[in-house]
Amino acid sequence: MPNISASATNLELSQERQALIEQKLAPLGRLLAGERNIQMEVIVRRIESSLGDDMFCVSAKLVTSQGTYMAVGNGHYLARALSGVREYLRRSLSRGESVRTPFSYKRELALR
Repeated sequence: MPNISASATNLELSQERQALIEQKLAPLGRLLAGERNIQMEVIVRRIESSLGDDMFCVSAKLVTSQGTYMAVGNGHYLARALSGVREYLRRSLSRGESVRTPFSYKRELALR
């Protein structure tokens, strides 16, 4: 199970919202059965609209020993934004499409 740390901008990160984040994103740990130290950083933002419909923007960064994976999702409901992030991360994990970080890129160049 990943260690999920969440922060919020323009809204309160209540216990219900924290539980929703864990409920939606914790199942990604099943795709990383062999991993032990899985870190996930989640940032939730509420974007106020002048038309009355607020939007939620969720960005997530999943760090494992095999790579770093990032996703962004948005929607009028927090649950939908989290579902979009979960699906993007799930596809990236199953394909092995990690993001290059400056450290991993330097390590890759040193091995050549």
